[in-house]
Amino acid sequence: MSISRDQQREKYEQDSRYHAEVDDFDNIYSLRSEAGRYFELRRLSCYLSIINRHRLNFKDTRILDLGCHHGFYANLFAYLKRSSDDVCGYDFIDTYLDVAKRVNSSIEYSQQDVFELDDRNGQVDFILLNYLFGCIPEADAPGVAARIDSVLKPDGHILFFDFYNSKLFYGLARLALGKEKARAYPAYDKQRLSVIFPNLKVIESRQIIPAFWNRLIRWKCPYFFLDMIEPVWMRRYFVALMQKPSA
Repeated sequence: MSISRDQQREKYEQDSRYHAEVDDFDNIYSLRSEAGRYFELRRLSCYLSIINRHRLNFKDTRILDLGCHHGFYANLFAYLKRSSDDVCGYDFIDTYLDVAKRVNSSIEYSQQDVFELDDRNGQVDFILLNYLFGCIPEADAPGVAARIDSVLKPDGHILFFDFYNSKLFYGLARLALGKEKARAYPAYDKQRLSVIFPNLKVIESRQIIPAFWNRLIRWKCPYFFLDMIEPVWMRRYFVALMQKPSA
């Protein structure tokens, strides 16, 4: 059962996990919690490793964070390019953008839905898709991907992050939760990404963060143990860097 677009909007607007308040030490997605800190450190480390390995330059580039949430990564890329100029963050939840604007009003934040994306065609050098496709019904993914492709310059890059299509993880989830609940969210791998973005080349991809990481942290497992099991344990998330060929 795939979650619908309306259900996704309701989840992000009402689910407390996506609305961590200041000094929220219990929310597993808050940087103020042990679980949230581990998760973001692993994700951030992976992002920087990939973009540094491919020596991506951000000076004089236009950067777009689609699904920017509270602007954490829009701010990161503004820092990397040493300027908020030409850094944009789009989200379809206005309360997220209110927070993002309070943190850094010099970044261009705009309420937009990727189903109606109307950005400048071919004017973006780098796009971050952070959990964006997990919010989109799988049947709609190719159409949304085509809109995103249309705003990316030739030689431009997309950094993609979402759930990983782990057969082992979803097999166990199906046993534990049943067929209807096991695949509530879309999940991705290199093959799936190549299908929905047929005009882009996947130049690097990784599976990161062990499944059940939040429970292991709750059980006080040390970070070094999580780092040890990650290469051999089923992983929960997928990261890929894609590039659009030259015109």
